This record gives sequence, C-alpha cells and structure tokens, in this order.
Amino acid sequence: MKNFIIFPSILLLTLTSAFSNPLSEAYQQDLMSRLEFIYGNGPRPAAYDSARMFPHCGTSLAFEAITNAVNMSEVYRSRIVELFSRPSLPYAYNSPAGYFMVHYALTDSDAVYQPDVDTTVDGVTIPVYVFKVAQIADSVWEFEVNHLGYPAPPSDGFYPAGDGPRYDIYIRNLSSGIYGQTPPDSIINDQRRASFVEIDNLYNFAPYVNRPLDAARVTIAHEFFHAIQYGMDYSEYDGPSYDMKLYWQEMSSTWMEEMAYDDINDYYGYLPTFYNNPWLSLMDFSGGLDVHPYASMLFPLYLTQKWDTAIVRDIWEKCRDFGVGPNFLQAADSAISEFSNGRYHLREAFTEFAVWNLFTGSRASRAPDSLKFEEAAAYPEIPGEVFITHDSVPVLMSWPWPDSIPGITPQKMTFFRNRVPENLGANYIAFNDIFTVPDSISIVFFGDYESGLNLEWNLGSVMEPIDRMDQYQIKLKPQPPLAAISESWPTADNYRLYAIVSLVSTNPAAYPYDAPRRYPFGYSVSDTAGPYVPDTTALVQINAPYPNPVTAGISSVNFQIQGQVPESHVATLNLTIFDIAGSKVHELSFDFLGTNPIFGTQTWEAEWKLDNGKGISVVPGVYLALCRVGFDNGSPDVIRRFKLAIIK
Repeated sequence: MKNFIIFPSILLLTLTSAFSNPLSEAYQQDLMSRLEFIYGNGPRPAAYDSARMFPHCGTSLAFEAITNAVNMSEVYRSRIVELFSRPSLPYAYNSPAGYFMVHYALTDSDAVYQPDVDTTVDGVTIPVYVFKVAQIADSVWEFEVNHLGYPAPPSDGFYPAGDGPRYDIYIRNLSSGIYGQTPPDSIINDQRRASFVEIDNLYNFAPYVNRPLDAARVTIAHEFFHAIQYGMDYSEYDGPSYDMKLYWQEMSSTWMEEMAYDDINDYYGYLPTFYNNPWLSLMDFSGGLDVHPYASMLFPLYLTQKWDTAIVRDIWEKCRDFGVGPNFLQAADSAISEFSNGRYHLREAFTEFAVWNLFTGSRASRAPDSLKFEEAAAYPEIPGEVFITHDSVPVLMSWPWPDSIPGITPQKMTFFRNRVPENLGANYIAFNDIFTVPDSISIVFFGDYESGLNLEWNLGSVMEPIDRMDQYQIKLKPQPPLAAISESWPTADNYRLYAIVSLVSTNPAAYPYDAPRRYPFGYSVSDTAGPYVPDTTALVQINAPYPNPVTAGISSVNFQIQGQVPESHVATLNLTIFDIAGSKVHELSFDFLGTNPIFGTQTWEAEWKLDNGKGISVVPGVYLALCRVGFDNGSPDVIRRFKLAIIK
C-alpha cells in the first residue's frame, strides 16, 4: 500500500518514523534544484535539457515534492513546506455561483492583471480580472461536475487551512512559464485528498500576452480536473515516490482542456513531442521533465471521439474501484470493452489509435472520417525521418536488423534499432515504388514474444495513392499467439504502402517503471503474394504480354484484351511503360469499340514497338508495364501490371 503524508508543516512534522524511507542525497538535491528553477529561484538544472520543452502544469512536481517531503532532510523539507503552503493573499472573492473562493493581491509581485481596472458586483468592488477568473472557475465546475458527471472535489472546510467550504483558487506569481498547479494537502484516505489550485497572475508570455483569460481558462479546466482526480483516486500513479509517473493524471487533465475550451488549443504546442517519438509508451513519464504525457492526451481524445466523453470518467471510476493504484491498464481495457459492447479492448483501440496518428496534417483530407481526429488537419505529421523507409522490394528485416540496407545508412539503422516500440508504442514503416511489383504485394510480420508478459502485436497497413486524391485504403490485423501476421495488397496502381506496428499489453510488467523496455520485431515484404486470379466480374481481362522475354529478332510486344464491351460503347487501354528505376519510358493509348453480344467474346490487341515514343529503341533490361482499361459507360477500370525482360 502506498503511504501518504498530511500537509502542511504543522501536521507534516507529526508523522512517525513508521513511514520513513530515506531518499538519497543526490535525489534530494536534484528535486530541490528542479523546484528552485521552476519557481524562479535558481539556474536551469542539468535535468532540464535546454532544448526540451517542460510542462505548463506544475502539479506533477508539486505532487512529487509533497509526497517525498517527509523523507527528506530538514532543510529541504522546510523549503518544500514554504513553497507549497497555501499562499497568504490579502483579498478574497466568493465566485458568483458560490463554488470557489478566489484569493488575490493588488500590489507587489503577486498583483493580478490590470489591478486598477475594477467592476462592482453585488455592491463589492473587485478587479475585472478577478471577477472574470471567478466566472471561468464557476463555468468549469458546471462543465466538469454538473455536465460531465464527475464528483466534486473533497471539501477542505473541515481543515483549519481549508478556508471554508468553497474550493480555493489562489492567483499568484508562479514564474518560469508555469500556468498553474494543484498541490494536494489534507488526507482523507488511501485514495482521496483535498487540494487547492494556484494559477499565474499575469500569463505575461507567448502566446497569452495581453490575453491572459484564455490561459486562465485552459489552466483552470486542467488544474480543477486534478482536484477531481485527487477526490477519486489520488493513488493513480506508477513507480515509487522518487520516480513517480502520473501519466494518466496528466494526459486526462490535458484532454479536459480540449473538452472545456475546444477553440483555445493550447495542447497543440505539446503534440510534436508525441508525433516525433511514436515508439514511446503512453505511460512514458520522465519525472515532469518532458511534455510527452501531456501530448498523450491524444489517446483519451481518440476514445471520446470514437465513443463518448463518458468513457474517460468510466476509466477514472474503475481506477478508483479497483483500489490503490496504478490501475490504468486494467481500467482502460475494461471501459473500452464496455463502451464497444465487447468488440474492442485496449489492444484493438490502441491499434486503431496508431492508424489515426498517421492521418494528420496534409494526410488528413484523404482519411475516412471514422479514422481521424476532428482537428487532424491542424496536427503535425509524423516526420519523414521517423519512418523506416524502403525504396525497393523485396525486403527482409529479420531481427537483429542488419547494420545497413539499401537506402538506409548504418547511422539510421542504429537509430531505428534503438527505437522499436515500448508497450503502448508504435513504429511506422513506408514502402515506396511498390508499383514496380506486378499484381500484389505481401507483408509478413512477427513480433517478439516473452512468456508471462502477454505481448500483443498488431499490424495496420495503409495504401496511399500517389499523384491522386483518392482516399487511403486501410487494413488492421492482430498477431495470433506465436504466429506471424500476413497481409496482402493488390498493386494495381501507383501507391505508397505504410505498415504501422503497435504493441499492447495490460501486464504492468511489460513497461517496468525503472527501465522501460522496447521490443524487437521482424518483417518481410515481397511480390510473391500468389498467382494472379482474374476478376470474373470485370467486363474484360488483360492477358500477359507476349513474347516475354523479348529476344533477338523481335521488334514489338503485344498486349491482349479479351471480354465483352457493350455495343456502341468504347473501352480504352492506357499502357504506360516504366524502367526498373520507376522512370516513365512511354505512354500509349488504344480504343476498342464494343459489338453486339451475339458475336460472343471479343479479343483486341495493342502493340508496343519497344521504343520511347520518340523513335528511339529502348536498351535491354527489365521494364514494367501498367495496363489500365477504362470504359465510357462508367464500369470499373480493369488494371494489371507486368514485368518485361528485353534481353536481345
């Protein structure tokens, strides 16, 4: 069972040694250096990489500090008490709906935005900014508690520092770009605690300079949801106190920003971290040093756009009902099953979620509405350098992957080998120029299996039309236990093939908090998907060209079409010849007039004179022929591809 402390200091110091769990001096110094930097009292510590964005929410760091304070040296413990005791601010205002007490100052560093711009409400003169913040807070309560159905956060009125039954919000100078935080204080039981919210007084930084109320809106929506979480299941975090991972708390609080204020989109700033690192687990949480868990709000957003906003509340309720956490994996799996009537579990949901993440930015317009985010066009794309990209097939990638393969340098291969998926992570693979493959292409995939970890691998495959605006074609398939996934696609036109590899386990051991694991896989892609099977529903069939190969003394290749074109209608054969590198050599077009069906099956022939269309004969080698027959009556096109060998 997890142990918790009572806060603030007057109770903190009454804890007995029964809860003692001494922390290393190195950890204590690191924690304090992070705290002092965040609150504007120290230099940037080594833990905060200067190139890395750190979160706008200070809650995870406050959570960590308060939880560990009892086991820290006296000087550090006293400093934490000083940092996280409730602020002493001179003024307070009861919100119009009576849900909140908003505390504020008019002078010095904690002075609110435009402190001299006042309004009078019910005979009370207060700054307009304070009144607006109070209105926003009431609106957030109405939305999260009264509309979405979450329980109100625990009242702290019973506690001397609680300042009455209303929930407390303190407007003060937080420094260092922190929007707000929700420090926990009085303990109720192993899963419930009271809390208070602090928000910045000015938001005098991009993009909120001179528009601080938008920052206050998303901040209060986010931080108040933390207060609700503390009342439902404060224990929902992974790892020990010195390595706490609050991934579900933060991803769902960031999700709540979008639910409450859809038009502000503060979370957009986090998303590149997610899309640049798709192999990272949804459970990745680098001690508040990175924004990945905030960007992972995409997963609860997927769940709500797939089913309903109530699914997130259901996950939180199950986390609570399953007992002291962490319970996110089991709770999510159970909620998804219930909301989908058993058709989905966490596995199927994450597999589909990984495909949604391909369809962002410029790719969004051609994705089915049922497989993309509502605002997908505004999201960043997974960058090209993250794709394992093959420019030719066949491909064989047995694990361990080779040091280098055609088109991928040893340096990039090292990059990719080190970034295979973690649990609840994904890899993206692209295959270009698959139009060079006649008829069909086959993908075979096999992921790592380890007894007891319940690893479930999944393959999404997507065909992207090139130079056309047709929709993507999509298939999803799970890997059977101890077996490979096999998937085939026809290569009837110019496409790029994407393979999306994802990994899911509901076993917490598959993602150890202290040493997150990544799991290898192998795959192959070939043009040996099987013999060509004619489409018997088509009006015509395209037969293999002859002669093939072309030997000495032969000056042309013939393409034969057989079938029945309706009388007085026209079929057109468009024949495009490519060299093996994919460069277009020649285009030809032939029209055939349909006849009365009384004459039976018709046969037409088209000839390529082994030239480039400019009277110059092609050189010996391997060529590719794309044959497409279209019809003027709107019947579906008939398409085939062939390899031609000219060896004369």
